[in-house]
Amino acid sequence: LNFIQREMIEIARNVWLARKSNARVPIILLDEPTTALEQNDIKFLFQKLNEIKKHTAIIFISHRLEEIVTLCDRVYILKDGKNVGCFNKDDVSENLLRSKMVGKELVGEFYQSSMQRKAGEKVVLELKGCSKKHAFYDVSFQLKEGEILSICGTVGSGKEALCKAIFGITKFDSGEVYIDGVNVKGYINSPMDAFNKGIGYIPEDRRNEGLILNLPIFENITLTVLKKLESHGMVSRKKQFEVTEKIVK
Repeated sequence: LNFIQREMIEIARNVWLARKSNARVPIILLDEPTTALEQNDIKFLFQKLNEIKKHTAIIFISHRLEEIVTLCDRVYILKDGKNVGCFNKDDVSENLLRSKMVGKELVGEFYQSSMQRKAGEKVVLELKGCSKKHAFYDVSFQLKEGEILSICGTVGSGKEALCKAIFGITKFDSGEVYIDGVNVKGYINSPMDAFNKGIGYIPEDRRNEGLILNLPIFENITLTVLKKLESHGMVSRKKQFEVTEKIVK
């Protein structure tokens, strides 16, 4: 099952459980449900939510303002843990939500072009003719220092498989990979190899692939640097807390 299918099953399961417990009106909490969804999947989700809202009550949590304006009948805005506004659908706009969230009116160009950082000339990552059977074929690109490179595609287009291969979760069948001009093909055989080369990976399904849910936050944060936190052959809990506090701040 893909992500949207699992999400719909989870919604149906919660409605069924609520009805089984004799709840008069099932209440569904949706916390950032569209984060990992493509645009077509978001439209499908909204269609289903509008269908089931006749028989349920839904709390929809999101930072995507256009989704809030499109879907919700009433909006509460939180800032620093406090409710700073409640608006009906007809009174809501993206500009209003944005100004309430940041606490001031945003006038003109918020991200001024003069303040933007330009990409450098140094190529930090390069792929040449990289392929993986049944996933992607002959992919080549350069990523420069200070640059944001977007790789777009629908579900199943190969973009997820490409990222996993770069991070060492799977292997390329052919092609060459360069980091800072050095060919590392054959040297990245695991996520830890990629991590040691300075590559990080935030997966699409972060709940199932990005976290170990039965471990506390500080252990999840420090999993990849445990060797650096050793003291006399043992992982220092004090150092784990210090690293976690620094990252969180």
